[in-house]
Amino acid sequence: MCRGYKSVIMLIFLGFVGCLTGCGDMPPVRFQLGGLQGAENAEFTPAAPRPEMQIVTFDHEGGAVAKEVLFAKGTAADAAAALGFTLAVTSPASVGIGGGGVCITRDARGALEGLDFRGARLARGFLALQAKLGNRPWSSLVVSAETMARFGHKVSQALARDVENYGGALVADNVALSAFMTPERRLIAAGDDWRQPRLADTLARLRKPGFFAGSAATWFVPEASSGEIALEPGTTGFAVADDAGGAVACALTMGRPFGIGSMTHDGGYLFPASSPQDKTLDRLALGFMACLKSNQPKDPNAPRCPAPDATFSLMP
Repeated sequence: MCRGYKSVIMLIFLGFVGCLTGCGDMPPVRFQLGGLQGAENAEFTPAAPRPEMQIVTFDHEGGAVAKEVLFAKGTAADAAAALGFTLAVTSPASVGIGGGGVCITRDARGALEGLDFRGARLARGFLALQAKLGNRPWSSLVVSAETMARFGHKVSQALARDVENYGGALVADNVALSAFMTPERRLIAAGDDWRQPRLADTLARLRKPGFFAGSAATWFVPEASSGEIALEPGTTGFAVADDAGGAVACALTMGRPFGIGSMTHDGGYLFPASSPQDKTLDRLALGFMACLKSNQPKDPNAPRCPAPDATFSLMP
């Protein structure tokens, strides 16, 4: 699907006639295909790209969504939340609605602050991040991920490798295994068009900030990071910087690849495995922050991103 800045808006009533009487508390689903701005501003003009706008991520879909948010004059926190929800769709081995993580934020003055949502889980963590540092409507940050889950996205090489290497974790749960299968009853592979309707329904509910579970996310003062930090299987990270001097770097985890391999029957997302409550994740996030600070990623003296396959994307 071509990603344009003028969005096509589709109004869909779930369940068609039956849904008119029995949708429960799920909000009406409005999809914005190809962009974030169509419903809010029909005359939206993308901002001119600036070198301060930067994205570090291994996922091209997530990077494209973050770029749209930045071009829509969103903050780094807005872009980080939208990117994180997209990764929950495109990279479920290491990111999930039930997973957790840590984010490090930098303001225009260079002051750092941390946000720990390992116990709060991903949705509440990003809500706390965006509520404090964002400026875009919350629903607009979830809708791109919801659209991908409902209408499908191409399975990446990275996800295909995760399924091949760690997909055995899904065998014990028929619901989880079925979610990772094509209509031909084989495991998804690179290039497949993969749809996740149950996860899309959950993301539709998450567009209403009242739909959350878990403890509250915790703000803290991060400690300095030093040395090489490796990405463990089941963990990933990314970083985003906006043109106002703000930046956010996050390390997200499912504990181990695909968590415990078990999925909610009606939610479409995996349960995470227990992860150590230590400083590993915030050190990892600081590592991503360090690699983002350089405007010359090809400089051999510039800090390297923790992920060997992370892409350093300047704007555009």
